[in-house]
Amino acid sequence: MDGYLQPLPSSELTKIISYILTLIPKHSWSPSAVPLVKLSSELLYEHEIPKPVTNQVCEWFGIIEGDEGKEKWSMNHEKVVTEVGLGVLQKLCVDEAKTESLILTEWKDVVGDQFESFVRMDLLVGNFIDITDPQYSSRTGPRFKYFPASSLPVVPAERFKDLFLTKTSWKGPELTPFLEDIAVEKKERDRLLMKFTRTTTDASGTVWYSSRAKY
Repeated sequence: MDGYLQPLPSSELTKIISYILTLIPKHSWSPSAVPLVKLSSELLYEHEIPKPVTNQVCEWFGIIEGDEGKEKWSMNHEKVVTEVGLGVLQKLCVDEAKTESLILTEWKDVVGDQFESFVRMDLLVGNFIDITDPQYSSRTGPRFKYFPASSLPVVPAERFKDLFLTKTSWKGPELTPFLEDIAVEKKERDRLLMKFTRTTTDASGTVWYSSRAKY
């Protein structure tokens, strides 16, 4: 609209990327030199995706170089695979938690054999929480629920309130990704943790953070 693309819903973006990841091995294109004209033409013909949309998606997830009509797209593997993972999380884990194995299986299925080696859960930190019941963890493994930091309040007091209403106690590595967007420097994050949390250490030596306030 007026020369600008409207934001794409995550589900649509994931769908477009999955089409691209299917076409690359189909035509034996190098992920570092995908012919943009052929890619955009095929997506238009097979899936009715407008060429400006394809071009914008490629700019988001890589680098386009070359003369007009001869452009090559170099894909950023990690960014592409991460975006697919976010789409999988939203699809599977919004309403209820799912096992790590189920998430990884679905994720690898979408990106395909050529790119499945890039799939790993740490790409999605700050977008899920582990709500595994310790009583069953040894049998089922971790269970994750979609929980993006971007949906939380930016005011620190409100951020910590939402976090501790969601889980009453957090391990440090779990909590940190949900603070990085409001406290970039470690010193600032430590200051917020001192202000809003108290710590306990369990028998295994794991440090747990709980709220100073009562909600």
